[in-house]
Amino acid sequence: MPEKENKQENEPQKPSGSRLKSESLIPDILALGCIVTGLLLWVGFTGKTDGRFILRMRNFFDDWIGTGRIIFVVLFLGLGTGIFLSRYTTVKIRIPLKKIGLIILLFFLLLALVSSSDHFSGGKIGDTLFGQLTAVIGEIPATILLWGIIAVLFYFLFDLNRPLSESAVFIKKKVAHFCASKPIRSSDEVTLFRRRLMKENIEKEENDPLEKNITNHPIDSVIGGNEIKGKSKPRTNRLPPINLLEPEMGFLNKNIDVQSRIDEIESAMEEFGTPVKVIGYSIGPAIIQYQVVPGALEKNGSHGTVIPKKIRVAQVAQMERDLAVRMGVANLSIQAPVPGENFIGIDIPNPDSLKVRLRPLMESREFQSKTSPLNVALGRDISGKPVVVDLEQMPHLLIAGTTNSGKSILIRSMAVCLIMNNTPETLRLIMIDPKRVELFRFNGLPHLLGKVETEYDRSISVLGWAVQEMKNRYKLFETVGVRKLSLYNQYAVRNGQKPLPYIVIFIDELAEIVKGADKLGQEYIDTLASLARATGMHLVVATQRPDTTVITGKIKTNIPARIALNVASAIDSRVIMGKQGAEKLLGRGDMYFVDPSLNVPIRIQGPLLTDQEIDSVVALWKKLSPKPVEEAEAPWEEMIEDAEKEVNGKEEKDLKAAIRLVCRTRKASASYLQGKMNISFPKASRLLDRMEQIGVVGPIQVGGKAREVLWSEEEADSYGENAA
Repeated sequence: MPEKENKQENEPQKPSGSRLKSESLIPDILALGCIVTGLLLWVGFTGKTDGRFILRMRNFFDDWIGTGRIIFVVLFLGLGTGIFLSRYTTVKIRIPLKKIGLIILLFFLLLALVSSSDHFSGGKIGDTLFGQLTAVIGEIPATILLWGIIAVLFYFLFDLNRPLSESAVFIKKKVAHFCASKPIRSSDEVTLFRRRLMKENIEKEENDPLEKNITNHPIDSVIGGNEIKGKSKPRTNRLPPINLLEPEMGFLNKNIDVQSRIDEIESAMEEFGTPVKVIGYSIGPAIIQYQVVPGALEKNGSHGTVIPKKIRVAQVAQMERDLAVRMGVANLSIQAPVPGENFIGIDIPNPDSLKVRLRPLMESREFQSKTSPLNVALGRDISGKPVVVDLEQMPHLLIAGTTNSGKSILIRSMAVCLIMNNTPETLRLIMIDPKRVELFRFNGLPHLLGKVETEYDRSISVLGWAVQEMKNRYKLFETVGVRKLSLYNQYAVRNGQKPLPYIVIFIDELAEIVKGADKLGQEYIDTLASLARATGMHLVVATQRPDTTVITGKIKTNIPARIALNVASAIDSRVIMGKQGAEKLLGRGDMYFVDPSLNVPIRIQGPLLTDQEIDSVVALWKKLSPKPVEEAEAPWEEMIEDAEKEVNGKEEKDLKAAIRLVCRTRKASASYLQGKMNISFPKASRLLDRMEQIGVVGPIQVGGKAREVLWSEEEADSYGENAA
């Protein structure tokens, strides 16, 4: 054996290019040969030629299989065409090798059935089979039995259970969608809806969402597969109809032929010297996870004994790139092992991927059985189960992902999920969108405090107001003697006072908020993340840059719940979720969710939400608003005005000091003011421009010379007195 291996190693290797080229021609030659053979058989069977070879072949087939000879024509033509389609189109034709025996059996049974007819012949094979069966049970029972067996074989060979079940589900959904109530559109319906809303507010009915919001519910498990017990809660008339959202088009294909992939994985790993055994699989909307366990290699021991050596998990994990190349898959990843499980997961993209929609997630039992007002549907896990989390228990959420990873769509779907299940009296939203193009569709929403803020200075003031609101709520809780929002709302309802709403703050780009030199944005975020939970204020922040300059240690500590979409590098993946893997995600909503209660990442496919769905929901809430939402002033506007007055007052004070300095020293340059007053160069230039407008100094001199000072020191002192 060693000599043979050495001989192989010493042999010169052929160029890889020529080898690949020759291998690529083999399927084409095979396909062409099958088509030519099928055409020759068709010509011979139809009597178009009288060649000696063709006549002998036709007589042979007529003698043994009779009319069944046409099957061979279809077989060869279909095989050749299938090879060409698989190589040069997106259509993939797979021959189930494990069903070859059933196909042969079906062929013989068809020959026997053909022999039962007076107009066709099954040849010697068909006549013999039908004759033996007729001799045992009779002609008519034999025919019925053949029809029954053939029907059963067709059912299993072609998976007729899948199209039948899918058709039934499709018809059921269409009927339910047709019978569902239509969205509220007319002015009369809106008025009726508004009156019903006012009546419920006066009577305080038992099904008021506020009563449900009072109780603090623990978070449920988000691992798909757990059966959820209990009845689903119906939607109240105070909430928008669910049919404003689009239904899920298509079905999750649970009958994908994965056996070929399983065989390919096992054979490839065997070739790599790391044998594994596939023990199961999970089919999700975007990926299929194959569950494998390491095998063993046989090693020669002493005295000729064979000792099995177990393959280590690390050895399987190292085969990720080799297996991806071997299977021709770009986005293959290996979880070694799957957290909380005793097997290794090999994640491969699902060829029949499903676009997840928000509506079926909200209609699911997993969502409706939860009573928290801040329930959010994140998507479907690798087994297709809805994943529902409670934002109140997180209590904040950090999202990271590159462009086109699905970050903004996820934020919008979370916002729609919240406003579909809460009135403006129980929930208010704050939205900060420095990118200006992602969240503007929510402007005018009654739940929205003010408008979607896009400017940096205003965004910082908004966060400052949120910190002040948090402190005010804590003072209010202290006077009443409660420690969290739900208990205070109980007290408010008992005493006829107005309950406080939940406040959810969405920030679409965290890096733009924390970049300021004054660090106010960073300070406000840290304060809210560490203290705002008990007051019913929650953060949902997203960033394209998950580095340590943006996601600091304080943020990671105070925001344990995180979502990692596709990121640029393994380093970014470790920053956002503490381990590698997010850099290999597929994008477009494919993500890992780190549940703070489980501390293990869960792979989820996020929902797709269109602009039309957002516009429909927002438009309906605008119609239901008691007054035009555009007229509502943001609560932080007064704070912004005070901040501007403070800035202007400080600016005026600096101007008086600069005038006195320039008139006393007779030096008027930006660099001189910068050094003497310890201010920035742009601010020094701005002060000189103000002095030029007043007439203290002259215009800019050519050559960078200092400006001419026009006022005397006495005039400077008098200006200061008059201004004061």
